[in-house]
Amino acid sequence: MSEQMLQHIIDQLSQINDRLTHVETNMATKDDISNMATKDDISNMATKDDIAKLATKEDIAILPFIQQAVLETNETVKRIELTQERHSKIIDLLSARSIEHESILKQLR
Repeated sequence: MSEQMLQHIIDQLSQINDRLTHVETNMATKDDISNMATKDDISNMATKDDIAKLATKEDIAILPFIQQAVLETNETVKRIELTQERHSKIIDLLSARSIEHESILKQLR
């Protein structure tokens, strides 16, 4: 064989060796594949929306204040209900007295 032919074969082998090295470098190994997430893992992962909906420390910090405000509002509503009941009874009584007074006035005429 000629020297030129040998050099050509060596160049080709060098190119093949470079390509093989590139493939080996970029190819996933069995360990890489076994560490990859499965479909179940992916379906169970939290999405950006899920994470965005999570309560923050600031949200949790104000919860006692919100609970206190709700309790105070509940007490106020109960007081208003009691007042309305009393007022309703008073209006019924005044209505009955008004009718009674009207009847007395008609009798006096």
